[in-house]
Amino acid sequence: MRGKDAARTVRLERGNLEVAKEIVRAVGWEYFVETLWKDLYHTVRLLRRSPIFTSVAILSLALGIGANTAIFQLLDALRIRTLPVAHPEQLVEIRIPDGDYDNPSGGFQGRRPLLTNPLWERLRDRQEVFSGVFAWSRNAVEWPGMVWSEIAM
Repeated sequence: MRGKDAARTVRLERGNLEVAKEIVRAVGWEYFVETLWKDLYHTVRLLRRSPIFTSVAILSLALGIGANTAIFQLLDALRIRTLPVAHPEQLVEIRIPDGDYDNPSGGFQGRRPLLTNPLWERLRDRQEVFSGVFAWSRNAVEWPGMVWSEIAM
């Protein structure tokens, strides 16, 4: 079609030429940028009129973003990031049951600790199944001359 015929066809289908221009503009990225700019300008004008509301809104956003960031960092450290070992799927936990079969655990503390230092050293030195072993405790462990809150060997 020639230019005149195309313009006439658009006018017949859509009304006038300005309506056709708006339809064509609405498809392009320029329209998105233009409306975004107008929305931002209008928002800034309204926020300038009420400074108390503006400060409350900014403070709420800052606290919300900060809380979300802190929670995500905690979850990332605990759950998302993998363990710093070569093959984490090969890790095994071995416990010494203390008679309570519903909640078994091996303990260093108490009147009669279930895992003593000599027993631990024997287990560590004589095992042939694992590439490495370590022991830990939630409580402070007292060995001759040392008090550790966490033991890893």
